[in-house]
Amino acid sequence: MEHIGVVAYFAQDEGKGTEMFQIVRILLLPLLTLMFSLPMAGQGCPHAGLDHRLLGQPGCWIQRKLTIESAQPPSKIWSFHPGKFSVKIDPKHPHLLIEWPTSSGELWRFRVGYRWDANARAYIFPAMALKKAGQAMKEYQL
Repeated sequence: MEHIGVVAYFAQDEGKGTEMFQIVRILLLPLLTLMFSLPMAGQGCPHAGLDHRLLGQPGCWIQRKLTIESAQPPSKIWSFHPGKFSVKIDPKHPHLLIEWPTSSGELWRFRVGYRWDANARAYIFPAMALKKAGQAMKEYQL
């Protein structure tokens, strides 16, 4: 919201008066919303599954811009195991994966960063998830 104030301040500072300040303040947010929503009209999230997108359509637009298509799978994974936790980091495309066992034998999985999708052969970003999984994430078993 600081940018709106900055634009409004400059409009007022240039001697346009308070009327220009009010016009800029009233029109800026709808214009920005329209600018960001038009490019994504009719387009879904890249490689969308059944999961929920936190930011909805704006989040899908961001993912389309930042996803790396036709990529090679991770070739180097840094891995360490403090206690019952498994921590893995993909240094080439920043991704943090932490897995730990539940009492039922499943795994809790937290991941954030560029996620490798083997089916799509793409690094999807931004990606963040916390969920229970039946087994370790096989894409990061190097």
